[in-house]
Amino acid sequence: MTSKPILRLLLLVLLGLAGHACATGLKVGIYENEPKIFTDSRGTASGILIDILEAVAKRENWQLSYVHCEWEDCLKQLQAGTIDLMPDVAYSEERDRLFDFHSTPALHSWSQIYRRDDVEINSAIDLAGKRIALLGGGIQESAISDMLAGLGIKATLIRTKSVEDGFRLAQANGADAAIAGHYFGDYHKQMYRLTDTPVIFQSSRLFYVTAQGRHPDLLAALEKHLAAWNSDPKSPYYEAIRKWGGHVPDSLIPPAVWKTLLAVTALLLISILGVVVLRKRVHLKTRKPGSSPNQTGNCSVSPSFMPH
Repeated sequence: MTSKPILRLLLLVLLGLAGHACATGLKVGIYENEPKIFTDSRGTASGILIDILEAVAKRENWQLSYVHCEWEDCLKQLQAGTIDLMPDVAYSEERDRLFDFHSTPALHSWSQIYRRDDVEINSAIDLAGKRIALLGGGIQESAISDMLAGLGIKATLIRTKSVEDGFRLAQANGADAAIAGHYFGDYHKQMYRLTDTPVIFQSSRLFYVTAQGRHPDLLAALEKHLAAWNSDPKSPYYEAIRKWGGHVPDSLIPPAVWKTLLAVTALLLISILGVVVLRKRVHLKTRKPGSSPNQTGNCSVSPSFMPH
């Protein structure tokens, strides 16, 4: 009689071991770019992209372990096979030759310049002569270089090992401004006493990536869940964004863009109102003497007055 409980216990242990053996072990690179991806005070991987990834891992029976590295080193380890998956990688044609991407972006972002309070930057022209800190090897580096070259502006770009190092450098007067994705910048600007500027550039699509040809099954699983969750406001995807202070879906469009759209709309309304007033004046001036209020003369408005 006593052997049956022991047999049941052994069976449960074996089933547990079998279930554990079926789990897919994955090494994930993690660098510091709060609130998207970072290490918290307990040394635990945290952030929007980590929460989303762990929600997928729970459903796919993945066993995640995290490898802490600096940005450029993370990408080198991914190519070498030391890590299997790297979150928070912005798409570019150059990177597409090195890594594999899924289709549905994990996040949308844009780059923005943040300044010290004693530095005046109201447009890209004001970047002339400025010292600008940015993440070395990040996608912003080539984008800001191309923008400055296109405008004929000379500025000093200071490469840092992390986005946070760039903000620290600007705060300590080692740079006049720093570049960051808006998630990091808006989350940290008050802490480092920096102010966002109207200089916004390079809209980016962010992905989880693998080395080319190594883990198509991982990307297929990520794509399946991301595609489904994007259309469900109560999904783990949007829960993660809201948890870290994001707004759904307004956070995908910069405030500066909303202001521009409002200004254009206002100008269009003013233009339409002007045409209506002009037509009324022409109508009154061309009315025949003695005609009834319901009769109107023939008049035309030059197409140059019409809104386009």
